[in-house]
Amino acid sequence: MKTITETYSDTLLGFSLPERDGRGRAVRLDDVADLILSAHAYPRPIAKLLEEALVLTSLIGGAIDKGEGQMTLQAQSKGGAVTLLVCDYKGGQLRGYADFDEERVAELPSRPDLKTLFGDGHLAITFDMNDERGRYQGIVPLEGSSLTSACEHYFVQSEQVPTIIRTAVSMEADGARAGGLLIQHLPDGE
Repeated sequence: MKTITETYSDTLLGFSLPERDGRGRAVRLDDVADLILSAHAYPRPIAKLLEEALVLTSLIGGAIDKGEGQMTLQAQSKGGAVTLLVCDYKGGQLRGYADFDEERVAELPSRPDLKTLFGDGHLAITFDMNDERGRYQGIVPLEGSSLTSACEHYFVQSEQVPTIIRTAVSMEADGARAGGLLIQHLPDGE
């Protein structure tokens, strides 16, 4: 018997848990992350941060049906090594970019936290819908240990939907590997 291994690489998978009033999305980025990261010569800590942001953008933006609109995740700061990080999700397509201070990045510890990366900053998540919902945005401070924790804080503050997000990023010699899981608890009957 032949065994077929499916990795679901570069695929966003949605799921529902009706008996638990939940829904979620899972994603693994391989070639897509490599392609986006190859556009610029990002140092390792910036590449890892951008990969995490791409996973988060996929997970959050994946709530938008193709052709329905665009979701943008943007982190801006003052006083940090990273001045701007922006990722877009539109029609199932991803793009991302990070602007940073090369000298400050060279001084970063091996596992920098958000405060070290961004200094004082904020995270904005914007949905620009092509229907009566229009454009809406939630802004939260860049606080916590990671960009993932800042996104969870966004859901508490802006969406008010109990949400758990987990991400993992690995920089290997043969390319980038990143993945994540988002699970939300929905009110009964939704």
